[in-house]
Amino acid sequence: MKSWHFAAILMTTAALAQQTHNQYEPPNAPGAGQKLLAQFAGDWDVVKTFFPMNGKPIVTKGTCKQYMIQGGKFLQSDFTFFSGWNE
Repeated sequence: MKSWHFAAILMTTAALAQQTHNQYEPPNAPGAGQKLLAQFAGDWDVVKTFFPMNGKPIVTKGTCKQYMIQGGKFLQSDFTFFSGWNE
């Protein structure tokens, strides 16, 4: 009898969680999370800093092109770094 109650509670909880999730992220369409990510689409100047165990940090400039893919569901980032630059 206890396992039946546990199973019923588990199924109810899963159904409620899915319903709540669908309010924010509609199935098969971009949702609130994707709208937030889309704000970062564009061309960016970036700086990468590597801290070796010995010596000065190595700093490299680069660019990043970000754009939404797969129907606006994912943000893709393409980084390009340039060698020969160090602060």
